[in-house]
Amino acid sequence: MPSLNPDLLAGKPEILKLLPLLDAQDQPTIAQRDHLLQQLGPKIKRYPVPQRQFDVQDVMYQARDGHQLVSRLYWPHGRNHDLQPLVLYIHGGGLISGTVNADDQAARDYASLANSPLLSLDYRLAPANHTVDDLVTDTLAGLAWVIEHQAEIGIDIHKIQLVGVSAGGCLATGMVPLAAANHWPLAQLMLIYPMLDDATITEQPALTGLVTWTPQMNALGWRSLLKDHLGDVQLPSSVVPMHTQDYTIFPPTYIEVGDCDIFAEEDQQFADNLQHAGVNCELHVYQGLPHAFESFGVAPYLPTIYANREAWLVSNK
Repeated sequence: MPSLNPDLLAGKPEILKLLPLLDAQDQPTIAQRDHLLQQLGPKIKRYPVPQRQFDVQDVMYQARDGHQLVSRLYWPHGRNHDLQPLVLYIHGGGLISGTVNADDQAARDYASLANSPLLSLDYRLAPANHTVDDLVTDTLAGLAWVIEHQAEIGIDIHKIQLVGVSAGGCLATGMVPLAAANHWPLAQLMLIYPMLDDATITEQPALTGLVTWTPQMNALGWRSLLKDHLGDVQLPSSVVPMHTQDYTIFPPTYIEVGDCDIFAEEDQQFADNLQHAGVNCELHVYQGLPHAFESFGVAPYLPTIYANREAWLVSNK
């Protein structure tokens, strides 16, 4: 049975008290949860990814229905605009939260690890979507903008890498069949504890009290996106990636997840499916780590994890 890594808990006993309260509904329990969060906050220090200097600009383009999207381009200071590799980064937030601005530091971290230009992609959040594929076609619009402006930006469209975190992993994975249909090349795919299956909304007893993203939270995210289509097995893989039938269209793929994450089973199954299809898939399953484990701050296991991420990102050069 999984258990949380002692290094994650070291000096932070509030974590074990906090996790069972994440789905709190009544005011006394919510107050207790918020008190624990206040106690925990000062103890968490962000992992210090060595930062590179970037020239940053926001770029605007339209979604397929005319909705205005504003993504953020991070260009290494002093780097030539001449056939550079590019990371397309998609933030997480359970499909219902998160912004390019709120994820600015995470985008800088991934750009620094890759030592390459990075475009942090904007997308609308559920439940404001009109159709089930609005979010993934919003991120696809960013790829389309890059393809159209490749010479102006100075990137090599044959060296584009998608990086999706959590719900961003859902959208990054969903972009693969859409990009293939448009004959747009993707060099690599990096999925950080990705959200891939709308069926993962029931309790997992072995993980009770250990998870930072609960089945109830997951149900809210998927229901907000899919609405009456939740559980519809006919939805395309661009919307629910675990519906993928043809895995051979995928580029080399990196997947990481902790075994105290409700996504652990689906992520490992997706990796197995890729490998069985002959796709180069690098899978890391980290024992004792929950969803978004970096949010609990510096720990002895993080240097290895960030080194694994960096090695994959720079292999796209």
